Amino acid sequence: MGKARISGRFLYWSDRAVQSLAEDNGVDLGRNSRFQANVSATVSHLPVSAQVQGAFSSSERKTRNRLEEAERIKEAMGSKATEALDQPPKAPWVWTVGRVNLSKMIHYAKNDGLLVHLQTTNRAGHRIDLCLFGSMDNLYGSGPLDSFTGGWYSSAYYAVQELLETRGQVNTSQWDDPEALSVEVLRIALEEGRLPDSEPGRPETRGRTILHAEACELMAEVYTDVVLTESRWNLTDDLQGAQRIIVGRPLWVRTTSEDAVVRYTELRNGPRWARWWWLFQAQQFVRRQLRRLSQGR
Repeated sequence: MGKARISGRFLYWSDRAVQSLAEDNGVDLGRNSRFQANVSATVSHLPVSAQVQGAFSSSERKTRNRLEEAERIKEAMGSKATEALDQPPKAPWVWTVGRVNLSKMIHYAKNDGLLVHLQTTNRAGHRIDLCLFGSMDNLYGSGPLDSFTGGWYSSAYYAVQELLETRGQVNTSQWDDPEALSVEVLRIALEEGRLPDSEPGRPETRGRTILHAEACELMAEVYTDVVLTESRWNLTDDLQGAQRIIVGRPLWVRTTSEDAVVRYTELRNGPRWARWWWLFQAQQFVRRQLRRLSQGR
């Protein structure tokens, strides 16, 4: 009997982050072993040139198995990642499952940035907010028109950029202590793009929000991991009750079911409108590119 089919897909995958973790921690992702197996299978019956050509073509036909690579990393990191949220800070890596919210960021990458937010509780009942900054280039199944521009953005983006570039080692901003800067990061995750008619707890009513997905598996590298002093903060709306804030970068986000994703463009306008708007904007983009080419730019 064959293995049961696994539902789900990767919403986000960062090759650079995955490869970095694997190299730094001696994790074999299985890519080279698959290639070597293809080479050895061709050696005994063909001339050398045919062996090499056959090995490369056979390897190229192999489907990339990201799920296997993710499982290898998870197994290698073990409790250091899977039990990180139940241990005191600072966690170096985090693996967890929960609802993720994705938003487009306009200041946090040389190209388009992405913010992944996941809120969960650990075994002790403490609330934990993960705020992870990645790239839109690594997001699958969504496009530039899944969010709309507009709404409030934080003046702390320079401080956040410094945090990300130095992996939490340097802070020269006015938010000059770990708690203050972590609260600003969480405020960005929960309030960025806020409009006058936006509603707490409804990300689709804010600008630049893309989608949410339930029961997602997530692996992240941690830059900062801060527990707030309860008597110091009087947070409101979605920030109320925040206790521990983790900032870092995502390695991957994977859904565990086929119907887990809710795209906000469909909530706002309906699927027919979303398809029409996507086509219209794509046509406009092509026209602009053709116009620039005709003008010799």
